[in-house]
Amino acid sequence: HERLASGKPRLPPSHEVEGQPTVLDGESLRVGNLKLRLFGIVAPQLSASFGPQARAALDALVEGQDIRCHIRDRDEDGRYLASCQTAGSGDDGALELLRRGVAVAARGSLQGTDLDAGYLQAEQSAAARGLGLWSVPVPAAAVVTPAR
Repeated sequence: HERLASGKPRLPPSHEVEGQPTVLDGESLRVGNLKLRLFGIVAPQLSASFGPQARAALDALVEGQDIRCHIRDRDEDGRYLASCQTAGSGDDGALELLRRGVAVAARGSLQGTDLDAGYLQAEQSAAARGLGLWSVPVPAAAVVTPAR
């Protein structure tokens, strides 16, 4: 890979990648020699609650299929951020993970993109149905009273 002064690899000239993926975790996969992270979502790490479920969901989605990915950006670690669809059904991997409640929308990345509304709607739907990450009650914030 050609590198920028910052040490991050440049985006491939075509921004398009196709092939048989290898799932690395709930939001990362490898196609050929390129490591890609799904754009617009954050999935739990493998060692965290719902991390294995996120990876299993992504595995099931792409199993035995080629994928087409459009590289949109790079993250701070230099990994390519891509929107990926299965070649057969055209399913959007990140959107499916949001629908299943095993990822959350990366609002900062999504803002102003064509994916913003659909991804947020999918996350809200999973939350409303108590799926995945949303099945665990979140404790109310502690109320702190100032000392007198």
